[in-house]
Amino acid sequence: MNDSIVEASRLVQSVLMASPNGVLVLQPVFGVGGTPLDLFLRAVNSVAREDLDRPATEVLGQSVRTYFPQLADKEAMATYWQVIGTKKPVRFKTRDMQLNQAQTRLFSVSAVPLEHDLLITYNEIAPFESDGSL
Repeated sequence: MNDSIVEASRLVQSVLMASPNGVLVLQPVFGVGGTPLDLFLRAVNSVAREDLDRPATEVLGQSVRTYFPQLADKEAMATYWQVIGTKKPVRFKTRDMQLNQAQTRLFSVSAVPLEHDLLITYNEIAPFESDGSL
């Protein structure tokens, strides 16, 4: 039985890491009294590494706000903490707010609770003109 669980876990990890979508595994960190503090990168797949243009070894253990600001705006972070608290997955859209880009990009994001972590998958829907709406 334990071998089946280990094999299933490896299979799921392989599928996520091979996904054509960006994949992040985030570890929540809580303060005194359970106050949410931050989310730290535990794993990234090749798509996310390409988006970062940095090696995984450089970003693992870092705050998601530092390396993925497009997925860490105030509303998105509130959604992630909601998923962690309720253990219910959600899907939503968010815009890339980076100022150094000619166009704003729109992302479809899924946030799924894992045992002690949070799984984020994302893909760029399309670049669009920033008109203030999603």
